[in-house]
Amino acid sequence: MMKRSLEEIQLEVAQWSKTQFGQQQSQVDPDLFLRSLAPLLGLAEECGEYFASQNEEETKDALADIGIFLCDYAGREGFILQEPERVLWLADGWDEDVTRLDAVVGIVVSVGRLCHVTLKRHQGIRGMDQPEMYREVRNLMVNRLMFYCIQAAREEFEVQWLDLVTTTWDKIVSKRDWSK
Repeated sequence: MMKRSLEEIQLEVAQWSKTQFGQQQSQVDPDLFLRSLAPLLGLAEECGEYFASQNEEETKDALADIGIFLCDYAGREGFILQEPERVLWLADGWDEDVTRLDAVVGIVVSVGRLCHVTLKRHQGIRGMDQPEMYREVRNLMVNRLMFYCIQAAREEFEVQWLDLVTTTWDKIVSKRDWSK
């Protein structure tokens, strides 16, 4: 099988998620549709998984799942993720010697800030009611999150983050059927 781009994976994840979950209608409150908030919650969940991971398998799984939730989030937000090589190029000047602690902090802070700007957007405060401002800050946080995931995979395991995401997507997540 040919190696696929992150954009191709993102489109596959987005289609699968919409087929499986539609607009993410709450099962507790049927009037509530989570839309892009559901994969954002998934990102937060996987940050905790990454932070608490105890071995290589758990760590790789968390990094891959962050990527899959990020693909779903971007698809529901209506933008295409940057390819990993572009993220690293855009990150020129960011510290490239990333330790495990740097990656954990970077991932957690990036997702925390992504949650922050999303909350402020929905509240219509702190400038996030301006679509351009929101997109700029959101995209910066997404790129930083990807940067730390890319660096963590490379530094901890000498693997490409996109390979982790693709393998987990192809072998596990894409095979799940939650619509039953």
